[in-house]
Amino acid sequence: MKAAFPSWVEVVDAPPAMVIQAIRVGGLAPTKGPRIQAVLRRIEEAFGRFELPESSTPEELFSFLLSLPGVGPKTARIVLLFARGEPRFPIDRHIERVGRRLGLIASPTSLTQAMERLDHDIPASLQLPLHLLLIEHGRRICRPRPRCPECPLVDRCPSSGAFGPP
Repeated sequence: MKAAFPSWVEVVDAPPAMVIQAIRVGGLAPTKGPRIQAVLRRIEEAFGRFELPESSTPEELFSFLLSLPGVGPKTARIVLLFARGEPRFPIDRHIERVGRRLGLIASPTSLTQAMERLDHDIPASLQLPLHLLLIEHGRRICRPRPRCPECPLVDRCPSSGAFGPP
């Protein structure tokens, strides 16, 4: 299957409606589409190309990413983890829910504190696969109304059974 946009230049130059349609499956497309285009323009202005420089430190890139419109700590961490393999564990709503139920994230703990703690507690080589697995687990089984009887972690989960009958 051919990609909708073969290059970053085409994404930047595309009509916003086309970008919105291409990313609609990810949610919030009317907001994210124009932001993606704006972010790409800022990256090109800052570095002369549509790539983050390899010579920059993770801290420099993290600060730069946070300066971009619509980019917060979670998104900056996702970019660093996925694009650079940097050990920056992002937490989305699914990971937060699963992490709190499993006791990986203590209450009360802010998401910033939780991300910083998990950066150090999860080995760098496991951060990307664990991130993806926890999201999938949160979407399919450990939902807001969890499916504890279907959960492979039910015997190890401190929260199992706390939600009543399925």
